[in-house]
Amino acid sequence: MDSESAKYFGKNLDAFNDAITAEGPGFPRDCIIEIVGTEKLEKIFGKEEFDFIIGLLRDAEFVELIVEKSEE
Repeated sequence: MDSESAKYFGKNLDAFNDAITAEGPGFPRDCIIEIVGTEKLEKIFGKEEFDFIIGLLRDAEFVELIVEKSEE
């Protein structure tokens, strides 16, 4: 996202949802998103919120999603 748009982009799951589902500020267009260290992210966000994020990305037609669990 360009720096001007970044000023208006929230830093929460609602803003992320808007970017992914409504092509709002932060919309990534066709992209590959790789998520590593899922156990740590589940602890940070909580399982329900993390599953919500992963679900949004899996449902988005413009995202190729790679999810890797870290080995601790």
